[in-house]
Amino acid sequence: MITQRFTKCVGLCATLTFFSMAWLSTTVQADTVAYWRFENGTADENVEHIAVDGNTYSADVPDVSGNGNDLSAWVTGDFAGFAYRSDVASSTIAATGETNNLSVQNTGSSPGMFTGATGIQTIAPAQFSVEASIKLENGGYRTFIGRDSQGVATDNPDVAAVYFQLLPSNALAFKFADQDGYFHEAISQPGIVDTWQFGEDDPALADWYHAAAVSDGSTLSVYLSNGTEGTGYQLVAQTDLTASGSTNTGLTAGAGDGGDWDAGNWTVGRGMYGGGHGDRAYGYIDEVRISDDAVSISNLLHFQSGQNLQIDVDTTSGAVTLRNESPSAITLDYYEITSESGALSVANWNSLEDQGIVANTPGDFNSDGEVNLGDYTVWRDNLGSTYSQADYDVWKANFGTVASGGGWAEAGGSDANILSELLLEAAGTSMQPGTSYSLGNIYNTAMGGEDLSFTYGRPGSGQFIGGVNYISGSLSTASVPEPSTIALLATGLLGLFYRRSR
Repeated sequence: MITQRFTKCVGLCATLTFFSMAWLSTTVQADTVAYWRFENGTADENVEHIAVDGNTYSADVPDVSGNGNDLSAWVTGDFAGFAYRSDVASSTIAATGETNNLSVQNTGSSPGMFTGATGIQTIAPAQFSVEASIKLENGGYRTFIGRDSQGVATDNPDVAAVYFQLLPSNALAFKFADQDGYFHEAISQPGIVDTWQFGEDDPALADWYHAAAVSDGSTLSVYLSNGTEGTGYQLVAQTDLTASGSTNTGLTAGAGDGGDWDAGNWTVGRGMYGGGHGDRAYGYIDEVRISDDAVSISNLLHFQSGQNLQIDVDTTSGAVTLRNESPSAITLDYYEITSESGALSVANWNSLEDQGIVANTPGDFNSDGEVNLGDYTVWRDNLGSTYSQADYDVWKANFGTVASGGGWAEAGGSDANILSELLLEAAGTSMQPGTSYSLGNIYNTAMGGEDLSFTYGRPGSGQFIGGVNYISGSLSTASVPEPSTIALLATGLLGLFYRRSR
């Protein structure tokens, strides 16, 4: 059993830390159980283990949610420690607006941080979400978030309570034991992430990824976004929890005990099997958040930082608007809006086909159907962010070109449960930042279910999960449907992520 010792800061430093964390805790969701940002250190200095002894817990990394579920390092640096790094996926966290300066990286071959005897140790939520940003090395089973336990799964008592990990094939997986003794897994296609080889590759050139696992009690869904490329979230794995026959799919609180672990403790950088530490994750880890409900796609930490589309739904008028609120242009060639309750209206649908929206013409940066001086202005104003010098050459070569044909087409079978349309032209239609299209009063306000789901396709990149923002008067709430309403496509899942490991 791990000795629990809580070491507190004193003096002015503690006062400043308290007020800083108190302010930030108001910006995170009320359902956040723990949120570790790793911002309390200095780049290239070790994460200090205050308690010194490896079997003794101390509050080394603060939980900025305000719930007091701080992380403990095992040692300061050395074979089992971590160091702060300035290598991060983004300089700002989209969901909170907080500055992001630091991540952590293992300093030796046996990394692992853990929680102690605080509230998080005993949580057993019916619904839950786990998020983390990762940039990991090549390897075997690499558990970046785990939960210590033994004897909780009926079929295999050696497995622990939670594994959020990369497999040897570089598939992304989330696995957990429920309160009925069933063990559930949602595993992506192999090669879904690109990792790096220690001693051979420059980690600065490797990609960051934002991973999220969400269970609503019926469906376990795993989402992935390439943080370096700024792509949106894709649904990369999904499992029907009810198909197992379990009568309680809530997360187990854990069981068992060991000389160097306690049941229910959460871990960062390692997993557990057979009651022993293992499945170490070498590389960079950042922005770890654990919530006790099914966090919507729109409320994930990095949704607004990527190339994500959303629909705004006016619950008073029923008007639905397709928007690009991201910082980058997004090209789409398909979209669908679904409602399990049948709250959609085909008769009121103002489709992109109805509006005469056509495929992109190369160089038509403002999507008005013609390559002209207006596109030069768009290129000039966004040079270095959305566009490069090469895009100028594209504009110049196509100056004066007018779009012809290749319009959108409503998909057959659209009804009260699904509205969809597609564009067969390979170029797709580009939506610049701030662009919007009204789709008509297609939401049946009398239903009041707020169960809409929005997904869209990007040429050659598979299907992405869009946000759904419900608006009523001056108030709005970001939401998506239960994950069970999202169909996992058999094709296109690898999308932007499938690349050979270096």
